Amino acid sequence: MKQRCSNPNIRGAHRYSGRGITVCTEWADSFEKFRDWAMGHGYVEGKELDRIDNDLGYSPDNCRWVTKLENLDNRSKYLPLDLEVWLHEHARQLDYTPYEVIKQALESYLGVSRTDRAGPS
Repeated sequence: MKQRCSNPNIRGAHRYSGRGITVCTEWADSFEKFRDWAMGHGYVEGKELDRIDNDLGYSPDNCRWVTKLENLDNRSKYLPLDLEVWLHEHARQLDYTPYEVIKQALESYLGVSRTDRAGPS
């Protein structure tokens, strides 16, 4: 979170520091304050930190703990809306992430099997 918002050299910096996304002073200055907030607001192993409004920074009133799929639902959309809706509905039916659905479709199209990706044994 802090690296995303303060390091212009990291991958994806244009989506965070480049857009002015920041970490509130309370969290930036104290891991303990962030940890205490996290533990009191739904953090459990496997959940991801999500900004409710993607145009605002990381702060107690704009963050929550969500599953990976919920986090993907809240990201910026790059596909046409009808394809995005179909992809997410299909992913939920299969209990996959949308990226897993796309990967599976591409592998099927390209004729890549699981054994082809396994590498040396």
